[in-house]
Amino acid sequence: QSLTRLASSINGCECFQIELTRNYDYSAFREDLKTLYMSAGVDNKKNVFLFTDTQIVVEEFLEDINNILNSGEVPNLFEPDEFERVLAGCRPAAKDVGIQEQDRDGIYNFFIGRVRNNLHIVLCMSPVGSAFRTRCRMFPSLVNCCTIDWFIEWPEEALLSVAKTFFETIDLGEEAMKVKMSEMCVVIHMSVSGMAEGFYNKLRRRYYPTPLLTSIVVQFLLSNLLCIYILYI
Repeated sequence: QSLTRLASSINGCECFQIELTRNYDYSAFREDLKTLYMSAGVDNKKNVFLFTDTQIVVEEFLEDINNILNSGEVPNLFEPDEFERVLAGCRPAAKDVGIQEQDRDGIYNFFIGRVRNNLHIVLCMSPVGSAFRTRCRMFPSLVNCCTIDWFIEWPEEALLSVAKTFFETIDLGEEAMKVKMSEMCVVIHMSVSGMAEGFYNKLRRRYYPTPLLTSIVVQFLLSNLLCIYILYI
């Protein structure tokens, strides 16, 4: 998700995520889709819709996303008065490319074309469990119309680089101490990965240590070092 926000900023796109509340339902989701469609299709702005599997309140969310990925169009998304506003908003730009003002279908297709060009969807889903497999079977566009990035386990070199970055501005007396502390963080992370595999072998339950674990370990060490300094003073 952080990578998506960074890429959106670099490419000048507005990154949008739904805000789940207790009363957030399918109607609220479609209202958010209308906002995205108006921004991408009428205002001609680049948008990124970032959606995670933890935000799936009802499976109908994925049905609409499946339609967007497949054709760019969500059936019956706009009410008649909203549809007229869409046509009115796109009519001048459509006229500039040679579409007649009376050609309602042509203007709407122009609108959908803009949406397809400007709206980018990023889905963040965990492959753990059967839900992901079931959803891929029910909504094939999640596979057929997407580029899948599999985030595999980080190598030790990358984990070491993260730890060194955290310790870079910390005064530990000697440079060798920073190196040893960074290496210790990597050892802790790798040992947790080994224990997680043993956990699966015994209980058949998966636990996935992420690079965030290294950050947590570093923060823990830094906080305890600070306490030691305070006590020493």
